Amino acid sequence: MSLDTSAWINGCLLNATVVNGSEGVSEPYDMGRIVRAPKIEHFEVTGNDGATGEFQANLVGQNLETIERTGWNPDQGEAVTGLPLPVAEGRKQTLRIRMPAHSDPPAELIVWLRGESKPRVARVHP
Repeated sequence: MSLDTSAWINGCLLNATVVNGSEGVSEPYDMGRIVRAPKIEHFEVTGNDGATGEFQANLVGQNLETIERTGWNPDQGEAVTGLPLPVAEGRKQTLRIRMPAHSDPPAELIVWLRGESKPRVARVHP
């Protein structure tokens, strides 16, 4: 079975029922949740806090609302407190984030998606 999920919003539940003529309709069966993986096209440092070592950055891409936390290693992540804003160029968005300082360049950007306990390595390197 395949479905075109482009019309459904990110995070909505997918369930199915069986309609069997005179026997009626079955109870709904949960099949999953629609999760749109973020596509990060650009990472830009916009400022830093010398006292704490943290800095501000912007992510530019698509489906950025799915990002819950960001960091440099799986043991440490900063919560994303805002929502992405639309960019004039089509479906792109920009998301302002705070990042902890990293000590070992080059570092890989790690993101946690909403509802997931394990982080993913983003394909963007600062």
